[in-house]
Amino acid sequence: MKRVLLIALALTWIFLVTLNYYIVHKPFSAENALAILNALGDVIVAGALVALAAALGRRVLCGLPFDSPLQAIVFSTGLGLGLISFATFGLGLIGWLTPLLFWVLLLLTAFILRADLMTIGRDARSIRLAAISRFERALAFFCGGMLAISFVV
Repeated sequence: MKRVLLIALALTWIFLVTLNYYIVHKPFSAENALAILNALGDVIVAGALVALAAALGRRVLCGLPFDSPLQAIVFSTGLGLGLISFATFGLGLIGWLTPLLFWVLLLLTAFILRADLMTIGRDARSIRLAAISRFERALAFFCGGMLAISFVV
């Protein structure tokens, strides 16, 4: 009990010192908010590209049987990302890689593969992983928190 109390006291002290520092220095401004929104937009675009890659890979691998939806998503996403990277490389080689063309191709491909995108979403929701221990859950929470912090920074 004494150990838990000391840990709680140390965390409280760190929180109070950090809070008082930021109250005085006020590091958050409109520019910071725009930078965070810009980073959030980048994360959304990256997520859209991964989802599109999964749908593209699913379309290419439509005849192959997989043991589980997770296996199908993993292989489809890997193949789709490879195809997107080759297409990007080819567009860059011929000098057509512009932001406008990127967005047009992204939206056009998403429209064409909308049924596959819906199927990928259903498959992702149907994935059931084995029960995990408290340590694995804490480790996953920690890793997710660190990823969230790295996206913000």
